[in-house]
Amino acid sequence: MTIEDVENKIIFKTVWGVFGGNPQIREFWDDETEKRVDVVVSADRPHEYVSSYSTVALSDKAMNPDGGSDSVGIELVAICESSVTSFPNALAAAGLKVLNNVQPCQKGSVFLDVLSEYECSKTMQHLILVEPFLWEGRLIPLELET
Repeated sequence: MTIEDVENKIIFKTVWGVFGGNPQIREFWDDETEKRVDVVVSADRPHEYVSSYSTVALSDKAMNPDGGSDSVGIELVAICESSVTSFPNALAAAGLKVLNNVQPCQKGSVFLDVLSEYECSKTMQHLILVEPFLWEGRLIPLELET
C-alpha cells in the first residue's frame, strides 16, 4: 500500500518519526468499498510486545470535535499488546464509523463493542478517545493546507 496524497505522506512521516521502527501500512475499506482508512502499524514500538498504531487520511474529513466553528482533521492513535493481531481492524472500524458519520470523533467518545467485535481483549469491550499522552508530547498538531 502506498500513500499518494502529499499531506498524508507528511502525516505518515510524522507518525513514523514518533513511533520509530519499520512501520507497515494496512488499508481497510467499509462494506460498500467506498471509504477507506489506512492504519500504520509499528510493531514492538514503543517497547517489545507493545505496538503503536495510527490512522492516516482520517484527517481528510473535516471535523468539529469541540462543537465550535473551526474544522480540524483528526487521526486516531493507539497502542496495544503486539500479540493482538486484530487490533488494527478495531482501530480501522472506529475510523470508518467516523468517516461514515456513525460516530462522533471527539475527546470522550466511546466506540461501543469495537474491541470485543474484533476479539482484542477478554476484559475490555470499548474504545474511548483521549489525548495521546503516551508519546510524551511528541505527537503535535500539524499545520497542513487542507
